[in-house]
Amino acid sequence: EMLLNSNKVLLEGKTRDLEVASGEATQLEARLAEQNSRLRHVQEELERAASEKARVTASIEAAQPGLTELKRLASEARGRTEAQHAELSSLDAEAEDAWATCAVLQQRLRRMEATGQAL
Repeated sequence: EMLLNSNKVLLEGKTRDLEVASGEATQLEARLAEQNSRLRHVQEELERAASEKARVTASIEAAQPGLTELKRLASEARGRTEAQHAELSSLDAEAEDAWATCAVLQQRLRRMEATGQAL
């Protein structure tokens, strides 16, 4: 009977250990299910990010010919602006020369008028 009681106590201890292990297994299963859910969410986010990256890459590639053309046009415009600036500088120099010539001619005219009045 003592052996039976000892086995009974041992069996009750093992039963408690098994219940605790079963509870822990249930908790681990719940955590695993939660982690799997998070993993699926992360995978969906990665797929969305990859799709967005592909869309942005396609947009960039589609825009590149237009950007190249804009760059070419800007370079042409810059060249025309520089040429116009040089032409304006030349015209400005010519205008200054013309004003100087005018001033000289006005002085001569005054002298001629003064000489004509003196005569």
